[in-house]
Amino acid sequence: MNREAILRALLAAPLEGISTFTRLHKRLARDICFRYQCGFRIDKAAPSVFTLSRVFSAVVELDQRTSFGCGYRE
Repeated sequence: MNREAILRALLAAPLEGISTFTRLHKRLARDICFRYQCGFRIDKAAPSVFTLSRVFSAVVELDQRTSFGCGYRE
């Protein structure tokens, strides 16, 4: 799994008018240029809806922990 590419895709989604993980998955699966621009290999399958959702949830959870001072130390 290419976490960096998934993060790029999640950031690009709203700019491309993509509002769901299902639509993002379909776009990545069908549009090789978009997949490449996000940093995915074009010879591999697009990440599943589950994988996109799992990475998004992990980022949100990390943000919540750092917002409340649970996971960040100076």
